[in-house]
Amino acid sequence: MATKIPRAAYAFLNGSATWACRFPEDCGVEGVEVLAEGAVFDTPYGKTVPLKVVRLGGEKPKDALVIPMHGWHLNAPHITHQQSSDQVFWLMREAGVKKILSDAGVGGLNPLLEIGDVILPDDFIEARTRRAETFGGQDMRMGAPFCGGLREALLEEARKVFPRVMRRGTTVVTEGPRFATRAEVHMLRAWGGDIVGQSVTPDVTYARAIGACIAVLNLVAYLAEDSGSDWPEAQLREFYNHNAPRVGRVLIEAMRRADSAEPCPSCGWQSGGPARWMDNR
Repeated sequence: MATKIPRAAYAFLNGSATWACRFPEDCGVEGVEVLAEGAVFDTPYGKTVPLKVVRLGGEKPKDALVIPMHGWHLNAPHITHQQSSDQVFWLMREAGVKKILSDAGVGGLNPLLEIGDVILPDDFIEARTRRAETFGGQDMRMGAPFCGGLREALLEEARKVFPRVMRRGTTVVTEGPRFATRAEVHMLRAWGGDIVGQSVTPDVTYARAIGACIAVLNLVAYLAEDSGSDWPEAQLREFYNHNAPRVGRVLIEAMRRADSAEPCPSCGWQSGGPARWMDNR
């Protein structure tokens, strides 16, 4: 177990689009060094999942936390996803994280979408019935929840790898573990949702609470329940096994383009911006 929290201005909040590979080892990107593996940290909300600390080599090396599956304790049902989020975002705040890239496999609501499409959402609708408080429940503006600069970096890198990349879209966040019914799919589509998943919140609101920029790469892994498309398990596994390293490469190369030292007008934070609204140290 790690005792000292490392300083890291960057974090990969990995999700289901990269779960089928070892990130970053299986992504085939040179100049990425794993500095620590299996690191667990104590937080006021309990112990974190084991995570990695990596260094992205280059002219300006960058240290980054690698947090698997949004920090969820998948094999500990007594720990909720909410508690898991509290743990890892507290850790990111203490580490000094300012730039976060995340990923997820999602369902396509918009009938124009196809399996394998990449969506870089610029907005979200929260359909969760239990909303997370952001370390004290402070009010925050969410007019631009996803970082424009990080989204542009993802866009340029994703277009080198995937044939169809959408630079914007609205993601609807539902509450697992079940998927939406056909009636719910019709409702979510009528709301204006393009894709549906289960992890964008509280990640995006917690990122704003700690004063960090965040962008998410969503990979359409299945079509909504009313589309008539089956979801064979073997086919889904093959899909994720094939695409996980590719998504990972996009995330790494996009993060190399990020600069934590520059204020981000896209997200509305300058020195002491939204993080200043929170005082729970």
